[in-house]
Amino acid sequence: MIQNMDYTDIDKSLDMRFVISYPGSPAIAQFSKRNKLSFQSGLHLGDQTLELAYFIPASLKENRDISIFLSQSEAQRQGNIYFINSSTQDPFMYSAIKTQLKNTKSLMLDNILLREGRYCISCRFHHSETEKVSKAILGYAATIEGLELEYFGENPGIRKILEEISRTVKLKSFEWSVRIPEEEMGSEILVALGNEWVGANRFMTSDTHVNRLVKTRFPVKNPEKLLMTTISEPDNIYEMETDRSFTFLDFYFRRAYELRILRLVRDLHFKNEYLYTKVTIPEILSENFMEAITETFEHYPDWEPVLTHASNFQ
Repeated sequence: MIQNMDYTDIDKSLDMRFVISYPGSPAIAQFSKRNKLSFQSGLHLGDQTLELAYFIPASLKENRDISIFLSQSEAQRQGNIYFINSSTQDPFMYSAIKTQLKNTKSLMLDNILLREGRYCISCRFHHSETEKVSKAILGYAATIEGLELEYFGENPGIRKILEEISRTVKLKSFEWSVRIPEEEMGSEILVALGNEWVGANRFMTSDTHVNRLVKTRFPVKNPEKLLMTTISEPDNIYEMETDRSFTFLDFYFRRAYELRILRLVRDLHFKNEYLYTKVTIPEILSENFMEAITETFEHYPDWEPVLTHASNFQ
């Protein structure tokens, strides 16, 4: 008997993990070190640029030194948080993250934390690319002063990873479902993936360009014709790039991108005509998230969107 698929199937397939940290040089990293502060960061990839967005609780502005720093950094306030956007040419951040995300097809960037002056980067990947990842890390370790490999081994599971993150940043989880209209059910890619699959968004290179991992119940025929890269034939895992997914998701992704919503978990589960989505975000971004998802629901009532779960991560 074939069991139903669920969100955890992607996490189980990304069976390896590494955590790297190294001292940051930007002004915000030095500020973080001096004041023993930790800031959650989000990555935004452009064709020729890499931008980091730092999320700082507005409540910290009560501290005079932090207030001055926010002003000098031209921080922008949205709701109960401040954003500091910074383009970076940091050698590890630009080369390792930007290049390796594109070259290592199963690499899933889970988190970037600026922790008391050190960037802490956590990723999962499929074991078939262990040699590639290992060689890249050793290469950077030989050239970047202070780089520390904090962990390299089996993936303990996304829940364990989120528990680690939640010790520094409060998290919140949301889930919702939609019923895909008939006119979108016949798309070539949807037909090829079959009537059930799970997926996870790896990164966005613009407001509509999404790179995604998918795990299907059955093998995809001629995946290369659909611009898909096979990561593991036995596991039916593929990487795909698309400028368009579903109109509902396109709208949501665009608003999430505009509002700089960092999603630590961004999983999809498609079954028959329903698409189920699960996200976990820093709690301080909840107001921005609710704005994005409310607008999306209002624009697409025909998709029968339903918010099915919301809770603090525990």
